[in-house]
Amino acid sequence: MYACMHVMDNIYSNRSKAGEGLYSRLSIGRLEGELRAALDASWDSHNNVYLGHRELQHLPTSYNLSALWNDFNHQELLFYGPNATDRRSTTLWRLGNAFLRRSFELHHRHSDIARQLGSLAASDQYKYIHSNGLFELFQGYSSTLNAFVYQAVDTSNTINRLQLVLLVIEGCCICALVVAYMAWLLRKVDNQRYGMYGVFLIVPVGLVRGLASKTVAVEEENSDGEEEHPEELAADDLGGGLGAMAAACGSTWMPAVAGRGVAAGGLAYLHPWQLPGEENLPSPASAPVAMTNVVNTVLTRLHRVVYFAQELAIAGGVEAQQALYPILQTDPKTHPPHHKTHPKKSESPDPQEPEFPHPNPPLDPLPQNRQSEVAALKSEWEVMLYGANSTQATDPHFALARRGVAFEMGPATNTLFASGMACWTPDASDCYPPEHPYAAVVYRGLNAMMQRFFVESDLMLRDAPSAWQLNSSRLDYLFHEGTGNLHWAMFRLTEVHLESVVALYMRVEVFHVVVFVLSWLLAGLFLFGMLRPFMGHTQRETERIAEMLSQLPADVDVEGLLNKALISIKGEVVTPRRVGDQRTGGRNRVVPLSAPFEGEPGELKGGPRPLPSFTKGG
Repeated sequence: MYACMHVMDNIYSNRSKAGEGLYSRLSIGRLEGELRAALDASWDSHNNVYLGHRELQHLPTSYNLSALWNDFNHQELLFYGPNATDRRSTTLWRLGNAFLRRSFELHHRHSDIARQLGSLAASDQYKYIHSNGLFELFQGYSSTLNAFVYQAVDTSNTINRLQLVLLVIEGCCICALVVAYMAWLLRKVDNQRYGMYGVFLIVPVGLVRGLASKTVAVEEENSDGEEEHPEELAADDLGGGLGAMAAACGSTWMPAVAGRGVAAGGLAYLHPWQLPGEENLPSPASAPVAMTNVVNTVLTRLHRVVYFAQELAIAGGVEAQQALYPILQTDPKTHPPHHKTHPKKSESPDPQEPEFPHPNPPLDPLPQNRQSEVAALKSEWEVMLYGANSTQATDPHFALARRGVAFEMGPATNTLFASGMACWTPDASDCYPPEHPYAAVVYRGLNAMMQRFFVESDLMLRDAPSAWQLNSSRLDYLFHEGTGNLHWAMFRLTEVHLESVVALYMRVEVFHVVVFVLSWLLAGLFLFGMLRPFMGHTQRETERIAEMLSQLPADVDVEGLLNKALISIKGEVVTPRRVGDQRTGGRNRVVPLSAPFEGEPGELKGGPRPLPSFTKGG
């Protein structure tokens, strides 16, 4: 936006001509279209921040956002004609509205203003935009972006913790459901086995002994799979089924789990989201979100360097140069000064080096302790590439940007370091021919273009003031690349990085869904793999008991025995008909047969019936 207005002013002031020299690819019509697009985007962003993006909402008081936009903490400089000015306190919301209102007015009336005043810079609108937008409004917007970064990071961490809590609850619920189902199923199996084995307590002892001494013929199709596991055939007592199953399971998965160690085998799988290789999965972090702000700030700082470089080139006198030079100069705190500010009496000042007083003169619009534009751009670029170090992290702007874009694999590093792109501009007419001196730099990627930009900026600042002109070779590269290939390469990097951040959050969301589905699949696999074999073993055991009962003598009422067994399982009280067996009826809830039966050979018919061993106390 500032660059468009400044170029239009230079063209209207006849400092340069459209389509020639520095502005060889520009015209008033093209600049007017680009300025309108920038103003529309700024208007939308300004309103969306304060009023809400999709629905009307107030700025939150957290992160100092409401105070930034509603408190009268900003100084507004007003212009009334050539010499009358006024200063007042205002809010960021009002300052931005006034800035955009005057910008739209300048865009609409630029030709009339230039015809009346001779240049755009002489108008009150241009003065207001230049004085209030470059510093006061820029700092307010930068603080707002920093606050939004902290808000986004905290919201992301809160959502991530909430998702982890939900996964814990889901895992506990799934485990509770599986345990409840297993308890219900095992209780059902116990009742069934109790009833089936209770039949043998009802059958007369003589017949039971006879069955025990006989060879039971079991059908072959009912014993499939048992011959392959003879250890299961040896466990035909009451606990044989469970013991065999435990032995079989213990011989397969227990050693494998035990081999993982105590932590992995005992506690790792209690958490449904804690799976092998989880440490390699991406998770929402503060660095990518914070780096998005840094990448966008690099692009903004790039435009500011281009703007102030043009301002320095058209400065009409020493006083104007003294006011503009400190804005661009290298920060003396981080780089050694290259200019003599106070030459000693024994030294003669170098005529090739500018001699500006130090500290900055009163006309310098830079507040104290603020980095110059070139130094600020270098700091932003360094943090963007490699992340903030311990010193840079003390700045709230860099506090969360600890991982640089240079360590990311993908389109971002290709944009930075990969060569092969001959042109980054969307308009093919702005591309360089292969023999152009800037074509080789563009071909080497964004990092090479930015390093050349730093070199040209430093060389321009080291040149004599007489070399600061619009036709300077230093300014030629700064302007053509700062508004051309370098600008569009940085714009491409901002889009690529934003897409990677969005994709990161989408992967995390998909990961949580996959873990939830995997928890249910593991629960189903457990039920299918652990309980189904046990149920099959129980079913075969039931079939064996039924086959044994089918070989009882024909005069034994098997159906009656089973009915009485079922009645005993349901808990219905059956009055015993024999006094001698009342001792066992109340304790075992099993009622013996009331019909007469035949005992073993050798027993006296009608004699006293022998009781089972457990009724005799032995």
